[in-house]
Amino acid sequence: MGRCSSCNGVVTKQDSQCYMCGQRLPKRARVAVATKPLSPLSNVLFMGSLAFTAYCWLTPHKLPLTVSIAISGVFLALSFLDRQRSKNSGQSDKH
Repeated sequence: MGRCSSCNGVVTKQDSQCYMCGQRLPKRARVAVATKPLSPLSNVLFMGSLAFTAYCWLTPHKLPLTVSIAISGVFLALSFLDRQRSKNSGQSDKH
């Protein structure tokens, strides 16, 4: 949300004029943000973490806290490394 330059009224991105004073608002350039699709490894890691969460919540035999933290840490580290790998490969494509 923005403000009108003459009356300081609240305006939205869809408004073509201020509803308080009627002043026409300048057109804003629309910027489309390109998002990269997730890699298959990220999808597998996400599904694995969901399965691990369901296992921890639904089974009567609970894992020790240290084991749970270790498994979650592995999922997090692998996800981080995959994102860094995809970011680095995206930067090398631009050069």
